Amino acid sequence: MRTYLVLAAALLVVALATGTAQAKPKQVLALAPANLAFGPSTEQCPIGTAEFDLMSPSGAALGAGSACIQAIEPVGTTGQRARSILTFELAGGSLTIDTRLKERFIGEASLAQVAHGKVTAGTGRFADARGKLAGGGTVTFNADGSIDSNVVYVLVVKGAG
Repeated sequence: MRTYLVLAAALLVVALATGTAQAKPKQVLALAPANLAFGPSTEQCPIGTAEFDLMSPSGAALGAGSACIQAIEPVGTTGQRARSILTFELAGGSLTIDTRLKERFIGEASLAQVAHGKVTAGTGRFADARGKLAGGGTVTFNADGSIDSNVVYVLVVKGAG
């Protein structure tokens, strides 16, 4: 009888381990914001807002994004630090990322940006996701009001379905 109990317990442990220990794979997403448009400040976004398309570095459409700019702090006369809440709407769900930006002014109309952030929430297939964002590039504000950017964010997400 003891042999059967040990065997049954061992089978239960194996069944539980194989049924629940299958980790969701890590996903690495490269996202390039495009068609950036700034908007007004709101109560939740005291510095302002931004909307943009999310593209792959090769130009394929991946979704849409928004930024809720929380704070900007000057760094001498050559740059600034910003805190922004980014929301990425992607196939199957969305991700919210608490982001810190370091920006250095290049000439009168350009800046170099370095970003890092942490996933704080998700919906849909990203409901249980956690992860980090890093990236950067340059942004140029053109005289005609358009904005050129080569910024790319790399997002490493674990726990997404």
